Amino acid sequence: MTRHANFRRTYYKSLGVPVLQSVEVEASFASLLGEDTPTPAITINLSQLVRLTLEFGLPAVHRSHVWCIASHIFPLVRDAEADTWGFVRNERRIMYVDIAAAADVCEAPQTELSITRRLIHLHRFYVDCVRPNLHSMLSTLDEAECATEWVLGDVRVVESVAVAVQQVLDETSDQFWCLVAFLDILDRGFHSLQPPVPVEELYDISPLALEIIIFRLLALACS
Repeated sequence: MTRHANFRRTYYKSLGVPVLQSVEVEASFASLLGEDTPTPAITINLSQLVRLTLEFGLPAVHRSHVWCIASHIFPLVRDAEADTWGFVRNERRIMYVDIAAAADVCEAPQTELSITRRLIHLHRFYVDCVRPNLHSMLSTLDEAECATEWVLGDVRVVESVAVAVQQVLDETSDQFWCLVAFLDILDRGFHSLQPPVPVEELYDISPLALEIIIFRLLALACS
């Protein structure tokens, strides 16, 4: 047991992952996320977070926070005193409310939608009507980051990802921004995965399987 623990400690250190009181996976995630550190502010290393997730799996207790980080709902800087996570999340929530209100005025559905269908409807409205205008106002925004091409053409992929996101995140605003981010990540990188992954594996995908694919793509982006 001691030799096994020492090996894990050495491996974590080789990744640059801070190991404080324990070499257990959950404790290492807590350390990376700043949940067991006395310092008031930390900068989360996304590359380390991605590698740790792919190597050991993401503990369920940290899943919602890590997904929020991966989808930019939470910033990489976590300052407890300034409540950076709470501030940015609230700003995202305000944006979501504005987008939903605009969609209700501009493209109100003819019939009442289910929760999942409304989430998909708002995503499509954002991609088609809101984000292009943001791009025209922000010339520094990379056009590639605004494209969502093949993903939107496959309704089953969009619906499957939306359902998986709803199983992990409770707040509608968080679900929306996570769906936007994850579909963008899939759109840009899915077909570059090695070994290739059939698109059919995205159909009715579980949160855990989606997490593995998303974090494989994030690992490619971080490399």
